[in-house]
Amino acid sequence: MDDREEPPAGAEPAAEPAATASGGATGGTASAAASGRTGALDAGRNRIADRLEQIGDRLDSRAQAMDQAGGVQRRAGQVAQRTSAILDSGADYIRAREPAEMRDDLEEAIRARPLLSVGMALGAGFLLAKLFRE
Repeated sequence: MDDREEPPAGAEPAAEPAATASGGATGGTASAAASGRTGALDAGRNRIADRLEQIGDRLDSRAQAMDQAGGVQRRAGQVAQRTSAILDSGADYIRAREPAEMRDDLEEAIRARPLLSVGMALGAGFLLAKLFRE
């Protein structure tokens, strides 16, 4: 024998337990939080890409002035123009890829050339240390 009572005919069924009823609300809150993180991540990616483009544009304008000077400055201007193009390409890459794709690309590059990757990391660390010490 069951000690639960059946609801009378025509009555509304009892409300679901709180755990199941609030599942949609909790899912909505989690979804909103994830959406906020995604928005912040996108904004950060765009700021980085914009900054790379600004640096590339400044470098390109200086490179053009150096290119007209001739001699060693002309050669340096050519290098600066190539660097500017690389920065612009990097900005486009950051805007076009999702973070997971960038991580996968980075892992693949490190596996392909581990010694070069370590050397670049050491060089970047050295430059950052110099910049922040001043």
